[in-house]
Amino acid sequence: MSLLLFSSFVFTASFGGSCHKKRKRDPDNVNTPKQDPNLADPKSSDPKPADPKPADPKPSDPKPAHERVEEALENAKKMQQIYQRRTPTNGPRANTEQESNPEVWTVDSIPSKGHQEQAKKVRVIYKEGDSLAKVKKLIREREPVNIALERSYDKSLLRQYFGYDEGAYKDSTPELLMPNFAILILARIQSEEGVIDNLNVINLIGGGFDVEGQPDHQYYLTKNGDKTEFKDDKTEEFKARMKMMYRFAFHAAKENGLRYIQHAGVGEGVFGGDVAEEVKEIRKEVIKELESEYKDITIVCDLQNPDFRVPKHLFERHPAWPDSMNNDNTLFINAWDPWSMIGNGNKADFSLDGIWGENSNMAYLGWPLTNFNLENDEAYIAVPAN
Repeated sequence: MSLLLFSSFVFTASFGGSCHKKRKRDPDNVNTPKQDPNLADPKSSDPKPADPKPADPKPSDPKPAHERVEEALENAKKMQQIYQRRTPTNGPRANTEQESNPEVWTVDSIPSKGHQEQAKKVRVIYKEGDSLAKVKKLIREREPVNIALERSYDKSLLRQYFGYDEGAYKDSTPELLMPNFAILILARIQSEEGVIDNLNVINLIGGGFDVEGQPDHQYYLTKNGDKTEFKDDKTEEFKARMKMMYRFAFHAAKENGLRYIQHAGVGEGVFGGDVAEEVKEIRKEVIKELESEYKDITIVCDLQNPDFRVPKHLFERHPAWPDSMNNDNTLFINAWDPWSMIGNGNKADFSLDGIWGENSNMAYLGWPLTNFNLENDEAYIAVPAN
């Protein structure tokens, strides 16, 4: 399969077939970064020409690649300490306290060649005209866990290590929201079902309407007696934001030669709160509009009997998939969160985001302090609204 490029990096899926053979995990498959042969040998005795005035070190001089990888690994280890245990209220682990941080293998694999190749291919997609500076702040200042505004992490340690204690989405106001964006990742999937080395996943952020304190709730919704509803002047604005969110997915699929999108109900579950059904109807409208623009891409929605499940149907072909649909030519959607690291509470969070987090390495691929490629403007793709 020949894939198109967002920029100079190739974003491809290099696994074969629609269902993958199970194989054992290999947690020790971590390659030690090699010293760049172009770097000067510190033991060399070759004389160096003396400068008349010693040059001051430039703060902007990049560190060698292997040092950045080591720093990324250390930052991931620090972030692991900041997550706190929590007790999920639903799912198979309900009422049983769990660790909420990403799996240890996602940290240990950071120095590996495979992880670093994936790190180079991560792309952030945002609306053309939105502030890139704000988008970068939103990506950097992520909370480990935020579920219904309950923060299961050590705030003081987060500030000590990384200089902030709450996510940048707090900069939203009832008059102006921070920008929406998506992160496109070629992810490693590792679960009880088996391993997939590379899978195309886009992390989309829907409206947070689960509790009244959410910035989205304050911006878009109002109370009419006992009923929560969209403000008169905000329904169309929310529709436009939601259409842009799904446009990120269609754009990513088109640019990477992916024929299918496996839909997930972004903001239609618990996150949809009292307006979840309205959000679902708006989603149907905007996807219909986008399908008329992106005629070569098929989005598969509302699979039932059975529902589409992660990770099960990444390894066991869903019976309702079109015959030509497989993991190689499909972009999978994760329903992410405006506040948290990708995966949010992981195994202590029985949501789609938590399940993706528990079974993938996306948390540390999608955070600039563990993926320094996200410091480069080339990793950011501005997409027009139409």
